Amino acid sequence: TGKKKKSDINVLYIGTATYDLDGPRHNQTIRFKEAGCKIHSLDCALAKPPKKKLEAALRNKDVIIISGGTSL
Repeated sequence: TGKKKKSDINVLYIGTATYDLDGPRHNQTIRFKEAGCKIHSLDCALAKPPKKKLEAALRNKDVIIISGGTSL
C-alpha cells in the first residue's frame, strides 16, 4: 500500500470459500475497517461474475483478501 493513508486504502474481500456469508466477511475484514480502510466485496461463490464486474471490482484495490479453503 506504499505510503497511503489508511483511509485511502481500498480492500477487496472475495469470500468464495465461505460462500460470501456476512459473518466470515466481517471476521476477515474487521481489522482493516477498524484501521480506517475502505472495504469492498465481490460476491461470486454461487455465480461467476461477468468479466466487466470482475474488472471493476479489482480496479484500484490495494489489498485483496480471498477467504480460506478452496477458492476454485
